[in-house]
Amino acid sequence: MVIGKRNGTLRQVVTLSMMTSSEPLYLFVYGTLRSGFDHPVRNEIENDIEFIGISQIKGKLYDNGDYPAALPAEENENSFIKGEVLKLNNTEVLKALDEYEGYNANRPDQSEYYRKQENIVLPDGRKIKAWVYWYNFPIKGKQRIRHKDYLDYLKTKKIA
Repeated sequence: MVIGKRNGTLRQVVTLSMMTSSEPLYLFVYGTLRSGFDHPVRNEIENDIEFIGISQIKGKLYDNGDYPAALPAEENENSFIKGEVLKLNNTEVLKALDEYEGYNANRPDQSEYYRKQENIVLPDGRKIKAWVYWYNFPIKGKQRIRHKDYLDYLKTKKIA
């Protein structure tokens, strides 16, 4: 286990070798890896994932140019991010996504995103733990996205 600290927040990072293979792996995606995007990385992992459903997570979105930056919401904040829950059929998918997201488990404090398991409630009411990639760099100067849904935000951004 590697502990990372950025912006005064201590983060616990679980490496792939620490996960048991008997537990299903879930991933919450909110940006360019969602099914509404035609992204090469999404296309590359398509055969190794299973769509579980739409959900949301407590967090805030920021416009980071070509992709969103998501930060966990503070305890007292009522801010949510809409996304999709995917079941990963093997850990190799996480390795590929770690590279895509700029996440290095050995140097989480220097990674653009860090990966953390969060509690997610599925549309059918089941509660699961899913991996989420949270933005790890300063957000100063980045525009806050007030929409819960990054895809909806992009549609309105193109119209404006």
